[in-house]
Amino acid sequence: MTALSSESFGAALSRRTLTKVLPFVAVAAAWQLASLFFPPFLFPSLVDVFERCFGILASWSEFSDVLATVGRILAGLAGAFVIGAALAATGVRHGGGSGLDAAARLLCPDCAGRVDGYRDRRLPLSGHLGANAVSAAAVPVISLRDVSKTFAKAGGTSGYVAVDRLDLHVAEGQMLGLLGKTGCGKSTIFNMIAGLTEPTSGVVTVNGRNPFREFDWFRGRMAIVFQNDRLLPWRSALQNVELGLEMLDVPAEKRKATAMLWLDKLSLRGHEHDYPHALSGGMRQRVSIARAFATDANILLCDEPFSALDEMTGRTLRAEFVKLVKENGKTAVFITHSINEALQIGDRIVVLKRPANIALDAGLTPDTTTEEKEAIRHRIQSALAA
Repeated sequence: MTALSSESFGAALSRRTLTKVLPFVAVAAAWQLASLFFPPFLFPSLVDVFERCFGILASWSEFSDVLATVGRILAGLAGAFVIGAALAATGVRHGGGSGLDAAARLLCPDCAGRVDGYRDRRLPLSGHLGANAVSAAAVPVISLRDVSKTFAKAGGTSGYVAVDRLDLHVAEGQMLGLLGKTGCGKSTIFNMIAGLTEPTSGVVTVNGRNPFREFDWFRGRMAIVFQNDRLLPWRSALQNVELGLEMLDVPAEKRKATAMLWLDKLSLRGHEHDYPHALSGGMRQRVSIARAFATDANILLCDEPFSALDEMTGRTLRAEFVKLVKENGKTAVFITHSINEALQIGDRIVVLKRPANIALDAGLTPDTTTEEKEAIRHRIQSALAA
């Protein structure tokens, strides 16, 4: 019995060893066969490989170079992993999930020192911002009072004035279109309202609070729709819409239901499990809009969200966006270079001229006629040409 057991054990051990060794033998044979048909720099023969390995082990200088190279590769991979994890974790700047897009956090992380200085220490900002005077009849949700912003120049020369003593007020439920040439200060105003930068002088308030000083308070209360969709490629459409809700610690079941609701409203039902690469540009932007609405933020900041789309897709999405904003009682600030887009979206259009002074402030209502819109178009064109 003992002899039989020993033989059985030996046979089992041999089979196990053979099972583990065979794959290596197969790979070695395939490699050696490939070396007969491919150049040596692709598939050197196994003899050359072993000779080279022994040569490296026999020479300390070469061995140390190999170790250093391996160390650099591992360090690079580790660094990429850490940076990727940090970007993913901080992808939604407005809070652990106010529904802001990933890029917002990249623009201004919790420690805003790289661009704007530390919030709590009031270090000098890298530039200057201002706003033009516009008044709103109702109590403003967004208010810029005598705001200026100056960006410092290298060498201690006088700074660049982006905004100069601007007064701009946005009432609740209003859709404000900011229109102007490149460099007129639109993005600077946008960043101040979003709390991404602080004015050099003057006061910026959103819902009566300082968006820069009280940035965390705006988690879930303010959302951004960017020019590009900024979707995370490793997340499905549904998971991308859920992102802001995850940051707000919304329970998984409610999170999924809310995300599906907004995907449905934006005609994306049936595509919730598709990844960004499988979606068209218009569909990706719909996902981005759904992500912003899903957090139920009462203020939407839109940075040319339809400019990358073709005219017909952009027109359709603009109409749907306006409808959703009005139906849900949101306040929106919309940056654009397009007069047509401003006329289609805004119920108020502010034309800016450098340095972010208001050249024209025009209001529109549902009763505004085509002739009146054409008159406003000509006034906008004149203001931009001045």
